[in-house]
Amino acid sequence: MAIPVENINFSKEENDEKCIHSLPCKIHFNGEANISDFFIPASENENQEELDVSFRGYPLCGVKVKVPDGYNGFILQEKSENTSKKLCCVRTFKSITYWNWDKKPSKNDPFLSALDWADLCQIHDPIEDETED
Repeated sequence: MAIPVENINFSKEENDEKCIHSLPCKIHFNGEANISDFFIPASENENQEELDVSFRGYPLCGVKVKVPDGYNGFILQEKSENTSKKLCCVRTFKSITYWNWDKKPSKNDPFLSALDWADLCQIHDPIEDETED
């Protein structure tokens, strides 16, 4: 079911430094988790761009990805009010840690290649209507 744009509330501007992770698996839980006690990534190099960790015995390779300039990441939560559904912003973020099973993330991954579209949108200035009156 599509949710109309007027039913999306972006008013909450809580931009904290909690880590946002995108894992390559399905976890039957939505919400915050105390990951810092159980999920501690180790850096492969000094600049801490490439990370390694084990999740339930499976190796994961990750990389921190910044949201492109001029854009924000939003975590939305669905709430039902009367007969309509609304999406409310519960957190904004400027970076996310993206994980792959046992291989380093690359631009060939759908998640990372989707971020290239933000750059492609900036190729030229907006096109103005050139119709003559």
